[in-house]
Amino acid sequence: MSPNDVFHKTQAGIDAMLDPRAPLSASFRRLLSAVDGTLTVKQLSAQLPHLSLDDIKPWFAELARLGYIRPAAGGTTTKTNTARIAPAHEPVEASTYAYEGYVEMTSDPQFKATVAAVGQWMKKNSSTAAALPDDRLAQTTHMAMIEAKSTVDTINRAGFFMQPPEIAAATIAAEARSVAGRKRRILIVEDDDLQVAMLKTIVGKDGHDIIVAQKREEIINALNAKPAPDLLLLDVELPDADGFTVLEKVKQHPTLKAIRVLMVTGRTERADIAKGVLLGADGYITKPYRPSTLRAAVMQALGEG
Repeated sequence: MSPNDVFHKTQAGIDAMLDPRAPLSASFRRLLSAVDGTLTVKQLSAQLPHLSLDDIKPWFAELARLGYIRPAAGGTTTKTNTARIAPAHEPVEASTYAYEGYVEMTSDPQFKATVAAVGQWMKKNSSTAAALPDDRLAQTTHMAMIEAKSTVDTINRAGFFMQPPEIAAATIAAEARSVAGRKRRILIVEDDDLQVAMLKTIVGKDGHDIIVAQKREEIINALNAKPAPDLLLLDVELPDADGFTVLEKVKQHPTLKAIRVLMVTGRTERADIAKGVLLGADGYITKPYRPSTLRAAVMQALGEG
């Protein structure tokens, strides 16, 4: 695709632009509105100043793939460098990034800066990340930040996030077999006494065995106890330990890695969520939470919901 290529809207593009129900992201709608059959790709990209020309080329390719724009008559676009436009009878699936802002999110300078900051944090604080080549760590962190957006969206909608069943099914099934005939053991790692009391009250109603650890030594002893906990409710901010470090140690341990870890925290920034994603958290619930929401998250984590 050349910077001098010119496109015009198709009827489908006009319909999508005018339909308020069309789930186009704001920037895609803005770009589609600006396409008029006279402005070049370069001129149109200037209307989205936080994007480079290279950033914006995939947007045009996606709008063309969806059939919302076509090369303008007399323009410089050729068939060899234009996205294939599906015939009218061929169904076209909308991509994630056109409709949920993937391209604009990943091209935003703030997103890129956050990815870099999380990568630096991982390199410094995670032994696993420190062993990765920089390019691999950058790619992994980038994907974790994208997943963090989905995680935050789910938390805002449902009150908590839990790893999709298809990913966790094998672990849950193994746990269910191993704990048949006995109570589930739940380890609460939280230093705030009021939070501990609330968690014990809510989780204890289902008859689980509850263990509480508030300091590093107590956490180590609880994790080494037999049988091991089935679920860890883990706060991030602890007096003499870091919840993310605890998470990594658990998920890197040959036997403890089977413990389901639900982060219970007030830290809801995408960067913090991304750290949990990278280090293997099975779920997230943020403070403050409703008792019914926490109970639902715990049940789902144990494969009972």
